[in-house]
Amino acid sequence: MASLGEKSALEALAQDTLKVAGEDETARRFGMQPDQHPAQPVQSVPAQSPALTPAGAKAASEDILRGATRDCRAGQYDDCLEKARRSLELRPEYPEAYNVLAMALIATGKGNDGIEALQHALRINPNYETAKKNLAWALEERRKALAPAAGK
Repeated sequence: MASLGEKSALEALAQDTLKVAGEDETARRFGMQPDQHPAQPVQSVPAQSPALTPAGAKAASEDILRGATRDCRAGQYDDCLEKARRSLELRPEYPEAYNVLAMALIATGKGNDGIEALQHALRINPNYETAKKNLAWALEERRKALAPAAGK
């Protein structure tokens, strides 16, 4: 049986959760239907986030990957790598995240790891044309880089 203090804490947590769930963006991220009523501002965030639904994990990983893509295009490869990996933590079989991860790995001199990431993307989705093109390009670049060494 919960004590009176525990009940109050649980009720406060439930109220905060309901307030957060009422926000359209948060609801979308967690795969819930947005509340029809305007949300009250949330004063505090619960210590533990609710478990993501599959739809929530998908939406969150896509949002994170958009940020990773922007970072990669801006030449901020360390930030891109971090975000691409976070996206993959939420959605391990996300070929687009492996593609972005690969481009950042290649840009930071880890070409072989990038090639492996592209190959993994294609194991997930053999019809992913962008990963096919990027893999062909990466393999050609590696061949060119190794060609002078082989000719000596």
